[in-house]
Amino acid sequence: MATKVGMMTYFDPETGKPVPVTVVGFREGGNVVTQVKTVATDGYDAVQVGYHGVREDKLTRPELGHLGKAGAPPLRHLQEFRLTAVDAFEPGEPLDFAELFKEGDLVDVSGNSIGKGFQGTVISHLHLHCRQLKNHPQFCNHPIVSFHFLENEVSDIEMLLAILGFAMPFMPMLASRSQLVCHGNVC
Repeated sequence: MATKVGMMTYFDPETGKPVPVTVVGFREGGNVVTQVKTVATDGYDAVQVGYHGVREDKLTRPELGHLGKAGAPPLRHLQEFRLTAVDAFEPGEPLDFAELFKEGDLVDVSGNSIGKGFQGTVISHLHLHCRQLKNHPQFCNHPIVSFHFLENEVSDIEMLLAILGFAMPFMPMLASRSQLVCHGNVC
């Protein structure tokens, strides 16, 4: 899970053409494995990952107990990913994206759009999805779209990743439920 930081232009070294690139980043607390589910205990294999560290008073006591049992810091968002094998994951272990992502991998991206408020007649007819009120496009969840992962050389210090593509309808600088899932791996 990650947060959209912004957009930038990447120049292809072979052709020299500019390519739009979306930059996503990982906040403090990173992605931490909070629970490992197996067929023996839960009936299926899955890994629960937490993201976006917060203060303890922002979470309920059951959430703090669940995260404390895993040895994870207080995290705002929890997401479960089903896998075929979960032997490589341990609760409380942070995920290292330099090992999980390779250049050219397909990445599934989904997230929340920005609420547009009250709109005029022209805009309201162009945005027919996720609308509940007249002339009022709503803040909504967008389906998963596949993009190619470009490179992780943007910044190793700040943990930023570059994804080839544009028009990702997610809120910049907000820890929404955006998720990055690498095909075949948990990312």
